[in-house]
Order: sequence, then C-alpha cells, then structure tokens
Amino acid sequence: MLYGFVNWTLDNNFAAFGWFHLMWLGITVLAVVLVCVFLRKTHEKQNKWLIFGAGILLLILELIKQFLWMWNPVSGWGYYWSGFPWHLCSIPMFLFFIIPFLKDGKIKRAMCSFVGTFGLLGGVIVMLYPATVLNTSLIIITIQTMVHHATLVIVGVYVTVSGRVKLDRKNLKETLLSAFIIFAIAVSVALVLNTLFYFFRDYLGGNGSFNLFYISPFQYTVIPILDIIHEFSPTLAIFVYVIVASLVSFGLLFAIRFGLNVHSNMMKKRKTTIEMDETIKIECENAAAETVATTDE
Repeated sequence: MLYGFVNWTLDNNFAAFGWFHLMWLGITVLAVVLVCVFLRKTHEKQNKWLIFGAGILLLILELIKQFLWMWNPVSGWGYYWSGFPWHLCSIPMFLFFIIPFLKDGKIKRAMCSFVGTFGLLGGVIVMLYPATVLNTSLIIITIQTMVHHATLVIVGVYVTVSGRVKLDRKNLKETLLSAFIIFAIAVSVALVLNTLFYFFRDYLGGNGSFNLFYISPFQYTVIPILDIIHEFSPTLAIFVYVIVASLVSFGLLFAIRFGLNVHSNMMKKRKTTIEMDETIKIECENAAAETVATTDE
C-alpha cells in the first residue's frame, strides 16, 4: 500500500511552465514575500528551528526519493546513480543540519553565506526552468523536486534578509569568499567522486549516469552552452561552470542587498517625513496657543 502511494503516477509528465510548475512558482514567490515581511527580525532560537525544520522536511522527501530510485517492483534492487545526493541543490540540505548547532562565528557565517548565494542559485534555476527535472510522471518525485528547490529559495532569501548573511562593506568580502570556498570544496568532492565512479563503475552496479554537479569529465552535461564547451574541453567547461555559477550567485546576493537598501532608504525617508509632520504639527499647536493667549490678554 505504501509503495503504491509513493509510486502514484499520472499518464502525462508535468511540463515546465505548466499549471503545476506555475503553481509552485507562485507559492515560492508568496513565501519569499512573507519571509521578507515577517521573518526579518527572528531571534536565534527561532532561526535554529526554522533552518533545522527545513532540513528535516528536505531529508524526509529525499529519503523517499532515494528509496524509489533504489527499488523497483519489476527490476528489483538497483541504485539510480544519477540521483546521488551531491549536487549544488543537495549541499544546503546537509548544511541545514549543521548551522543550527554552531555558535556564531566564521564557519557558521560561511555556511549561511553559501545558502544565501549558491544554495539560492540552485533553487532559483530549477524554479524558473525545471525542464530537466520535471521529466517524470511519478508524482512523489515531482512534488519532492518542487518542495526541495522552493525551500532553497525561501531559506536562501531568509538567511540574507534576517541578517545571517553579512552585507555591510566591512564583512561583504568575507561573505563572498567564504561562500566560494564551500562551493569550491563541494565541486572538488564532486570531481573526485565522478572520477572514482568512472573507473569503478563496473563494480558498483545500478543504472543511470554518475554526473555530480553535471561537470563530470566523462559524462555529457545537460547544462545549456556548457554542453558545447564540454565537447571541446571538459576542463574548460568546469572552469566556466565555476566562474558563471559564482558570478550569478553573487549577483543574486547583490540584488537582495540592493532591495534591502532601497527599503531601508524608503523607511528612513518615511520616518523623516513623519518626524517633520509631527514637528510642524507641534509648532502649529504652539503658535495657535500663543495666539489664543495673546487674544485673551
């Protein structure tokens, strides 16, 4: 019965920009707006539970997905290696279980910076163009995909607007560098695993290609433009991937920073206007009182 539920399918695949995709895109945008309005001033205990709760949600859905890719009632056991959880979109899930238990310091800030940059990028890419992941009629997998990447966007924005990612000039360099270091480490691990799998693939069994971060020198990549570069030089493709991913991730962070600065300036102007109105009101009241006093005399 349980297997029948998790293997619930539809006859037609969910399409990119179809009703299902647009519904989740709308949910994500709404959630981001709510985060910006209500979660900008969370205290540390709330922050821990929010991030840890996001991790629990993603882990449960990930385990269901992994189970579905490990066993099939027709073919039996056989792992689907394409689903190995070490991609750009997977790393934040692991960090969600580490961040809540770290004391405030460089390591915690670095992980939050990664979530607010590269983690956010992973979520945004799929939410805007999910054609490469909405390729199954298996409903549970499709829901997992949307929930997972929507969560990356929501938490990625949250850690920034709540001040966990430092955007002031004094700390901005550290924010960008620390996020890139974690990204570089994750990419390096992916390259090592890609290489090991290539040489030991005959002993591992299973099915599907093993292409973590979609940058394996031995596998075709599904990333547009990068696939063309990969045919010419896999090494060059990896460097291009790292550079472009970094620039776009940092661009997203600067876009949020710009939005926060605009909001801050608007609030300052509003406060100044209110203070000026109050001052004028008080002066008018004082002038009126003086006029009345003079008339009485």
